[in-house]
Amino acid sequence: MSEPEKILISLSGGPGSLAVAWILRKQGKTIRGVFFDVLEDPELTRTVESFERKLGISIQIVPAKAEVEKLLIEEMRASLIEGKRLNLKELFHQKYLLPKLYELKDTYHFEKVATGHRVKVQINSIDQVAHLYSYDDLAQDEAPLMLGLRQEDLMSLELPLGGLPPAMIDRIAEELEVKEETGRFDLDWQGLFTRARQSLSGGDRFADIYTVQGMRLGSHQDYATLTVGDPYDVPDEIGRAYQVLEITPADRRITVDDPAKRRVSELHLEDGVWISRPDLGLQNLQCHMAWRTHETRTAPVSLLQYEGGRIKAFLNESLVGKQADIFNGQTVLWVAGGEVLGGARVMRCR
Repeated sequence: MSEPEKILISLSGGPGSLAVAWILRKQGKTIRGVFFDVLEDPELTRTVESFERKLGISIQIVPAKAEVEKLLIEEMRASLIEGKRLNLKELFHQKYLLPKLYELKDTYHFEKVATGHRVKVQINSIDQVAHLYSYDDLAQDEAPLMLGLRQEDLMSLELPLGGLPPAMIDRIAEELEVKEETGRFDLDWQGLFTRARQSLSGGDRFADIYTVQGMRLGSHQDYATLTVGDPYDVPDEIGRAYQVLEITPADRRITVDDPAKRRVSELHLEDGVWISRPDLGLQNLQCHMAWRTHETRTAPVSLLQYEGGRIKAFLNESLVGKQADIFNGQTVLWVAGGEVLGGARVMRCR
């Protein structure tokens, strides 16, 4: 008789990840929990001990506050200076939580890792390739958090919630008598962003302000205090709404425009990755682009990858106004029939 599969599960303390632990226990898996403590709150130990009793498993608490804050603030500082708008939650998962989880998996010689993310992984038994699929409820889809995982990572990843409807997840949480018990132990994302801004004191970051049409509107003393997507008021134009579209430090230039008139038909992207079909990086591709702030969430595009991880995305139809809410630094995904083919970060919109 074979030994039960050994799985290391990342627990956030919320209903989702605890439901995953419950499901895997019911399947007879051997599991161990790990909780990344990003606040190092003294109440946390008692809370985690209650989870151990409910689930009947051991949970390791990993002190992570200093390391995580240093990583995220450094990333945000760089993004502000470069004129990008990054999603701190995405960065936390892509650059800390998931890499650290796989590191612990290898240290403890576990076979797989599991998380409570709402996204699906399916493995083709014929060619042994892992495919990533968006969660059916797109409002709760967490596929962007998985961007950057390698095939070998996906092959050893368990995502039990990806195939369950929200109502079933809620029922499991009720059975466990679990609420958002550790929500208060989560990162203060806005606080980290504010601290990153405050750490940018000093230095000459004067910039001129122009509209998309090339008309100069004035100047700004420190472009790093602005973020793409911010509203911008021109003193001499009361009632006129502008939005920061692009910050170009090398040219000391800030580009703004009326958000209602914004039009995007072409994207230049960087850090492009292909998840399950690396051959697609060498071809034109018809698929859809999905990103979090878009009202309809997808737009048909034709892709052409060039220079490794850099990509040009040509939209079949231009996005206008609120639907053109795409900014430098934002993550976009390439989706075909629900499958997440890959993704990249925006470096320029046109």
